[in-house]
Amino acid sequence: MANTKIPNELLELSVKTFGTSSLMIGDTTTGTIDGANQNTGLGVDVFAALTSGDSNVAVGFAALTANTTASNNTAVGYNSLVANTTGDLNVAIGGNALQSNVAGDRAVAIGYQALNAQNPSGNVDTYNVAIGLNSMAQTTTGIDNVAIGGLALTSNTSASNNTAVGKSALAANITGTGNTAVGATASDAMTTGTYSTSLGFAALSTATTPNYNVAIGASALQYTTTGYQNTAVGTSALAANTTGANNVSVGMGALDASTTGSSNTAVGYGALTNSTTAGNNVAIGADCAAAITTGTGNVHIGTDAAKAMTTGSYSVAIGQFALDAATTQQGSVAIGYAALGQDSSSLGRNTAVGYSGLGTVSSGVANTCLGWASGGGVTTGSGNLCLGYITNTGHSGSENRIVIGYNFSGSSDNRVHIGSSSGYVYNDYTSNATWTQTSDERKKKDIVDDSLGLDFINDLRTTKYKFKAPSEFPKEWKSYNADITEPCDDKVHHGLIAQEVKQALDNAGVDSFEGWDELPDGTQQLSREMFVIPLIKAIQELSAEVETLKSQLGD
Repeated sequence: MANTKIPNELLELSVKTFGTSSLMIGDTTTGTIDGANQNTGLGVDVFAALTSGDSNVAVGFAALTANTTASNNTAVGYNSLVANTTGDLNVAIGGNALQSNVAGDRAVAIGYQALNAQNPSGNVDTYNVAIGLNSMAQTTTGIDNVAIGGLALTSNTSASNNTAVGKSALAANITGTGNTAVGATASDAMTTGTYSTSLGFAALSTATTPNYNVAIGASALQYTTTGYQNTAVGTSALAANTTGANNVSVGMGALDASTTGSSNTAVGYGALTNSTTAGNNVAIGADCAAAITTGTGNVHIGTDAAKAMTTGSYSVAIGQFALDAATTQQGSVAIGYAALGQDSSSLGRNTAVGYSGLGTVSSGVANTCLGWASGGGVTTGSGNLCLGYITNTGHSGSENRIVIGYNFSGSSDNRVHIGSSSGYVYNDYTSNATWTQTSDERKKKDIVDDSLGLDFINDLRTTKYKFKAPSEFPKEWKSYNADITEPCDDKVHHGLIAQEVKQALDNAGVDSFEGWDELPDGTQQLSREMFVIPLIKAIQELSAEVETLKSQLGD
């Protein structure tokens, strides 16, 4: 259609067509637009310099006014894309949006002064997206950034690969790259820090230069300044941290009082919640290690595990209420529900593995117990060892008792006990160092004299021998090993031969002697202690013969 000039006093606009299927409404004073196609302009001085650019949309005073040959741009707002000459595929919506862009491609700016300083020179695929008042307003050469929210990434100049969503998110960032901030004021003080992630209101909001932090949750890592490589997930997680590094905090309030402590791991609501400067702790579970202030090197796992510990160090508590009462002790290990649950000693160094293991210990130290409820009853005793289901020392103040077996108690200090509630043997290792077993008549019946004596002893042959290598054993033995070609030692040993003992027993017509035994694989065994009984009988027989001889001699 023909060009039509509408009087300025009415609309102060002009309408013209140019190129192919193009339309401009407004006052254009310069430009040769005959070769431009499919452009749409609305506003004074839009497309003022356009020569051959295609498929552009410009709405607002001076929008795309310097554009010459660029195509596929959209500019809506006062001075939007005002300096763009050859940059393609840009979107600018808002006053001064992408105002300085000259030749940069593929940027999106929505909001007043969004990406205002973008790419003043150079031909670069920027792939920046800015939505919000002054978002990425200072960005010049940075690429692949996303800023959504007022003042988001507003100070960024040359940094790339950042994502900021929320008012003032990453607002102070200048050159830091690879950061992600989602939430109002998230990482808003960050200037040069890199590869950090903050999700939530005020998350990482004080950090300036640290790298590799992850903060997820409102106020997570809120006061971190230069601390690095921290991970905080949950409201107020690691909230007070300033310079601490290499911490992991997962759960509301986890590690929220820690300031300079490093290399801590806290998982669960309130885990390590009072820790201030402590380091190298691991706490997993609600309120786990909640009272620790300066204790270091602890591993606590379970709800309320070690919940009273304050300055204790180098302890392990795994299980609900494990080490529940401990405060300052060092080097204890509690594994199992309520294990060492009442231990309040300052020295500690107890080890309990199993449900309620050493569950009654209060001030006893250096005890070791393994098994369900093992060590129960010990309170002030020290140096005890219990292995097995409900094994215990038998006294609250016991010292140096060793109890191994099933459901039975020890009987004396400095004694090893092995057995069960049906019976056990013991050894007083500081005195006679021999094994003792109950032989009370009240436990026995069908008692008769034993005939195994001198004839049996005389039938035995004492020998000297050396051991073979396991590769020389019968192949059906479990101890056979073709790869072991050397014996366990090269010493000369003194003893009996099991096969000869069995023959002597057969000669005596005895098959109940417990000094000889055979394993399922055929290996024959001997118990030297049991030979005391036939030896006693043999001595008695010899003594009787001596008495007879003496009588015959007239003594």
